Amino acid sequence: MATIRDLGRRALAMLRVQGRGALKADDGEIVLDVAASFFLTLPGTMIGGTLRNVRILNDYIAGEDERVFNAEDDNAAITLPESISDPQNPESDETGLRPPRNGAVVIIVGPSPRTFVYVAYMGEWRELSNVTLNSQNPLGPEHDEDVAAQLAVRLSPYFLPGDPPNVVVSLADRGRQSIRMRFRKTNLKVPVDAALLRLTGAGPIGIDPSANS
Repeated sequence: MATIRDLGRRALAMLRVQGRGALKADDGEIVLDVAASFFLTLPGTMIGGTLRNVRILNDYIAGEDERVFNAEDDNAAITLPESISDPQNPESDETGLRPPRNGAVVIIVGPSPRTFVYVAYMGEWRELSNVTLNSQNPLGPEHDEDVAAQLAVRLSPYFLPGDPPNVVVSLADRGRQSIRMRFRKTNLKVPVDAALLRLTGAGPIGIDPSANS
């Protein structure tokens, strides 16, 4: 699977800054900073749903779309769920259990904060936080080009004197919609992606100020 370094090379190639060769050291630092920020903004904008706040004092198995406050300064162990009790769901098995929902989010708040998303087609929780240049794309290979285009738009102010090419903006917009369609909980209004709003000329339709709460 593509690493953050690979996606950074693709993003810069889209901007025609360089080919897909090795990243320069300084460029790699910028790519990592932008990528790390991008992945942490995904919950509430492109993936997941409204988060439920949970404050824990003891070991805890998280649920879908929870923001877990570890009051014990990381002494309490937080486990990501392998299955969800949902007996009314037709996708549940005979015991009433089903896998976590695609795009479900768990955010752990504490001295060592971490953010995870469940990627159903990979059958596992993927970490959105603490990425490095050698980390694999948390969203999986299906969204490599989607993420690369998103990074290209966000990297353009660092490498281009003006706006990114229109084709890159279009790719980023399609990538954003693709990620939302796959990972966003249905029947929720989503906030506007400010990074693309100015470039696409779109209007702020259906903004829900509480969506990020």
